[in-house]
Amino acid sequence: METIIVYLDNMFAGLPKTPELEHLKQELLSGMEEKYLELKLAGKSENEAIGIVISEFGNIEELTAELGIDPVVPEQAIPVLTEEEVYAYAAARRSAGRVSAFSSAHAEWRF
Repeated sequence: METIIVYLDNMFAGLPKTPELEHLKQELLSGMEEKYLELKLAGKSENEAIGIVISEFGNIEELTAELGIDPVVPEQAIPVLTEEEVYAYAAARRSAGRVSAFSSAHAEWRF
């Protein structure tokens, strides 16, 4: 079920944060959860149920076009990191932590 929530969060990430859109998102989540539970009761595996629910959801661009909702302009969008940027950041943090730990241990050793 967490996969469905993450999917919806990602689909709505580029849209304005308005009460109307939050309400729409909650309604969609409710409908998707109901469908997921129906599929599970019908004997579908978790992965099958999630796949069906997401495929039946459709395209967020089509939905927002029908509702007359414009996506957030790029300057206002939340920045998204690429996978490479995430790994580079994590490596830099790990490296900085080791240097800091080494420096602290070295400083204690000298005294």
